[in-house]
Amino acid sequence: MGKGFTLKNAEGRDLADMFHEAFQRKKLNVKVTAILNDTVGTLVSHAYTNPACRIGLIFATGINAAYPEKVPNITKLDQDIRNKYTACTEMLINTEIDIFGTEAYLPLTKYDLALDLSHNQPKFQLYEKMLSGAYMGELTRLIAMDFIEAGVLFGGQIPKGFDQPWSFPTKHMSTLESDTTKEKEASQKILSEFPITNKPTLDDIAILTRICYNVSARAASLVAVAIISLVEQQNLLNQDQIVVGINGSTFEFYPHMDERVRSALNEWYGKEIARKIVLEVASEGGSVGGALIAMLCK
Repeated sequence: MGKGFTLKNAEGRDLADMFHEAFQRKKLNVKVTAILNDTVGTLVSHAYTNPACRIGLIFATGINAAYPEKVPNITKLDQDIRNKYTACTEMLINTEIDIFGTEAYLPLTKYDLALDLSHNQPKFQLYEKMLSGAYMGELTRLIAMDFIEAGVLFGGQIPKGFDQPWSFPTKHMSTLESDTTKEKEASQKILSEFPITNKPTLDDIAILTRICYNVSARAASLVAVAIISLVEQQNLLNQDQIVVGINGSTFEFYPHMDERVRSALNEWYGKEIARKIVLEVASEGGSVGGALIAMLCK
């Protein structure tokens, strides 16, 4: 998928069988009782502590979401399997929402297209590339390069190394946006990694910080779209409270990210309806959820 791993001869095989074969080779008495990803784990673990949880969301280096769907609606299952369950029986769905969306309707900018072109999997996970922690820094760098070439940032000089793709990580954005000091000491330290003849001015830092804000605010709005789509899919707006369990470093640690997601929800639904949607941090949800599901398996 999109995590940079190369796994030969794995496609089409049962992962549980592969794990068991590996455990046997190592003479380990371990049995796989369930296979799930972190989104399903987050949903299960947070629903264990808060039964009102209906969506599990990961927002970190990537994005994904899980939700419970009524079995009769899951057309991917054969009809004879669906017929075995009542109309209200639900199955947890790993949406792989990161791969949803195409150029036909995603609001892609020239910077999104440039990033995608430089990626080793072009045209794949376009939605994720617009918003996740793995990509926000590169989007910021691409925009900043345009500002430099226009002569409005760093006096038109390209700092050493700044023109290299993927040289500006998302953690630098976080530092810039959280720097409230008068002289922007933390920001200056970050920019010192990219030597330049003239020290960046406070105006330079303000411009770059504003670019960071625009990139991260757009990311928050796109994350809100994922939440909204799953709220609508489940017809949850008639409930008093809709809990979303969220796990992931970008949501938890990027400055003001939770506020920006909330703002996007307010913009879509209006505050009166959006207040029903409760965003709760579900730290370590993937591992705890895995333990709970393993415990429930017979």
